[in-house]
Amino acid sequence: MMVERVRAGVAAREVPADTDAAAFLIGIGDVALSTIGRATSAVVRAGRGPYDAVVASRGVLDQPILQWATAPARRLGAAVAGRVEETVVRGRAVAQLARTDAIAFLDAESETALAWVREQVLPPIIDDLVADPKVRALVVEQAHGALTDTAREVQRRSVSADARIEAGVRRLLGRDNSAHVRR
Repeated sequence: MMVERVRAGVAAREVPADTDAAAFLIGIGDVALSTIGRATSAVVRAGRGPYDAVVASRGVLDQPILQWATAPARRLGAAVAGRVEETVVRGRAVAQLARTDAIAFLDAESETALAWVREQVLPPIIDDLVADPKVRALVVEQAHGALTDTAREVQRRSVSADARIEAGVRRLLGRDNSAHVRR
């Protein structure tokens, strides 16, 4: 079962399969599985059905002498499975730490690169833009447009204010607009 999990992890690239330790563990698991498969196939080929093969092997393995003989191998298998599990957990922790370090490194390098752009790249670009006659003409055109719009707004408001002042003076002097027009 643990070997299958290690195989699945290797297939999903969760466990580094290129290390000697991982390759050794995968090799041990593969040998064990293939040996069990060959033994089961031999029993089945001998004319017994799969159910009879399982029942027969259980009967043989339940003998006290075989349990005693296979106990060290079982303990070793459990110990290897425990070590494999510990190794997988440690590998995941190391990978997470590496990701965190990589992100911190990239953040620091990004800040360094942005500072370099601000100090070394932008000033010459701005100097080139300021010296370019096309940019100057564009700025003058924009400024002229803004001044024209402002002058129109001032004129509109001054005409409106002039009309209000004139109406207020006429009311103050008692002259009505309609009387002024009748004359």
